[in-house]
Amino acid sequence: MRKLGTWLLMLAMMLNVFAGMALPANAAEDDDRTGSIQITKYQIANQADYDALTKRANGNKLDDSELPPYDVLENVTFTLEKVNHKSGMSTQNPTIDTSFPMQTVKTDENGKASFENLGRGVYILKEVANEETPDIITDTMEPVLIQIPMANEVHKTDESAPEYLWDIYVYPKNLTDPNAPKVEKHVVEYGNMHAGMNIGDSFPWIITAEIPMGIENGSLYSITDQLDSRLDFDTEVEPTVTIPMADGETKTLDKDTHYTFSRDTDSADGRLLTFDFTEAGRQELATAPDDNRKVTVTFHTKINETVVERDELGVIIPNKATLDYTNVSGDKYHTESEEADVYTGGYTLKKVDGTTKEALGGAEFGIFATLEDAESPNAENTIQTATSGEDGLVKFVGLEYGELGDLASQASREYWIAETKAPVIMDGEDKIEYNLLSKPYKIVINSTSHLAVDDSILIIENNKTFDLPFTGGIGTTLFTVGGIALLAAGGVLFMKGRRKEHL
Repeated sequence: MRKLGTWLLMLAMMLNVFAGMALPANAAEDDDRTGSIQITKYQIANQADYDALTKRANGNKLDDSELPPYDVLENVTFTLEKVNHKSGMSTQNPTIDTSFPMQTVKTDENGKASFENLGRGVYILKEVANEETPDIITDTMEPVLIQIPMANEVHKTDESAPEYLWDIYVYPKNLTDPNAPKVEKHVVEYGNMHAGMNIGDSFPWIITAEIPMGIENGSLYSITDQLDSRLDFDTEVEPTVTIPMADGETKTLDKDTHYTFSRDTDSADGRLLTFDFTEAGRQELATAPDDNRKVTVTFHTKINETVVERDELGVIIPNKATLDYTNVSGDKYHTESEEADVYTGGYTLKKVDGTTKEALGGAEFGIFATLEDAESPNAENTIQTATSGEDGLVKFVGLEYGELGDLASQASREYWIAETKAPVIMDGEDKIEYNLLSKPYKIVINSTSHLAVDDSILIIENNKTFDLPFTGGIGTTLFTVGGIALLAAGGVLFMKGRRKEHL
């Protein structure tokens, strides 16, 4: 009875813990109401006012007297996706709940937009730049997570206020200083924002920044780039900085003369890149023609193995640039680019015995760009090799997929795989060999093809080899017996023929 009492007490404690986990600061689970997100978009016309912002919205609707004294912004696009909250409450690469289709809204002439009829859950709200986005916007809103319903902070001090908010009011603001120079970020080539890459391949990031009039009299013009931990700066490719010339050509600026380049190895693991223009460099920037006043900074990175370690194949790796400028009057401007991103994929298949369907280890496969390469595999045309483990799984990781400009979630690419070494297993002292596959397989790599999902994974079967019978074995006996029978039949026919001749 004491043991039983102890177990019951432990069970009660566990149920109490799980009950707390199932209802994290939220309304009763049997409340089936729907909520909404109400957006009012404002613009702030100068950096000083923007930097002075300290009060954050708490989800409650503001009275007219509390509304910010700024102009509103029309035609600003927002998207809303539902997040699997078990993946972690972070705006960085959250796991999206695909059962909730992405919704898109655009602010009206009053700067307002809304998402309606939202069920219980966690959502990620993003501002998206497009061709209709007002040109005066220099920096978009950072993505935010919004929980519906959310605990009402006001209820802590005013019990008359609702304990939970189902209609969430947000008041995002954009810096729209017309004098702030813009900065843009591109990947692989100018104008491109998305790219699939192989792990370990070097590729360029391209930053273009406006050169403001009067820069020669300014005191600061600095471009910085904070690389994601999944990106390594390629030290073998020297960064370049260029400006256009009046004759249509470009001029390459000199490092240490026109600008200094540094990598912060103390606090940012070498991933904070800074291009700081000297006084001579600012004078040089001022020579750019008025119709094309942009400086271009190019550097190279590689996707590293942490993508595999963190199980983030098919997940974007974002990157953006920042421009800081101080003019002759001491006015400071801080602008950020839109994010460009890269991604890499993989593929998983399973090797099994053709008869028993049991997993087979030790089978080696190569992956190839074309059918012709897969039909004649060699060291030169093999992109990557992988060997099946004891679980039969064959994993190719860190492969480029999609075309330039494709989103990671929508991109795909065809590859071919061929078996280059059949499995061999030992059964006691007996060696059991398997046949190689007779032909290559075509596969498609996308954002989810690396997942080993049982109901969709490619299953490849191998059959065991067999030997022809030895001389004197049953096979030879059958041929011998058949031969004797044929000879006997021939002899009978021959004798019948001779009898007919004598009649």
